[in-house]
Amino acid sequence: MKVEMVVYKGFGHGINKPKSMRAVMQHNLAWFNHYLFGDALPDLSNLPIPKKPVGEGGT
Repeated sequence: MKVEMVVYKGFGHGINKPKSMRAVMQHNLAWFNHYLFGDALPDLSNLPIPKKPVGEGGT
């Protein structure tokens, strides 16, 4: 089974920001849809990962 490691910049063990939590759920859903239901495995590196809003280190 293929394994991919996704690192969310600025987070340690826990994802605690809503936009980043959504990105994690999208990655997980895509993975499970592929391995449990046979959907095509998307390129997970191209799924949108939210950027930090201005004022939190973003531009």
